[in-house]
Amino acid sequence: MSETPQILNDNSDVPLFPLTMPLMPGCHLPLRIFEPRYLDMISSCLKSNNPFTIVQTKGKTEPSVQSDLEIFSVGTQASIVDFDQGKDGCLSISVVGIRRVSIEASHQLDSGLWVARNTPLEERGSAPEDELNTLKNLLEKLLQHHMVKSMSDAVDYESSEQIMNYLIMLLPFTAHMKQALLETDHHGLRWQGLVEAISRLEASS
Repeated sequence: MSETPQILNDNSDVPLFPLTMPLMPGCHLPLRIFEPRYLDMISSCLKSNNPFTIVQTKGKTEPSVQSDLEIFSVGTQASIVDFDQGKDGCLSISVVGIRRVSIEASHQLDSGLWVARNTPLEERGSAPEDELNTLKNLLEKLLQHHMVKSMSDAVDYESSEQIMNYLIMLLPFTAHMKQALLETDHHGLRWQGLVEAISRLEASS
């Protein structure tokens, strides 16, 4: 798929896809879709070339159709870059993070799908390259795991920003720590926060 996704205006309701991890800008993420409300959502996004928004839940599980949606207020719009329909009816897709957005006025449709207005958030600054080789080696090691190995081909290992964002997604930080790093708009400060979070993780292991 090579089309550029349509950028929706701020007053449009964008479908929400809640996960227990954030999607970071510029990063690819494989997803397996099986719930009817999300199968319909993906079908609609493919036909219209519109994005949907991945948002991290505050709990340890994704919400059911009936439950209240407990999510953070910043997520990332996602564009579908590949898809494959399985014989079991499930849909395997790959998405890429387009941009961070503020999520406002979320509400649930009769189908169970949650939608919300999205306001784009700016990114500032650049990620430094101190400890770049160390973080690059850490990311390469993480991506050897069979569950995320498919993501490795999409990584630009020459980009400190991509290395930073993939590590935020994949390392076993708390939901609040991942979210705090996602919400940090300055890449230099996000990089510093990542390095400090890794140090605390290593100290506690």
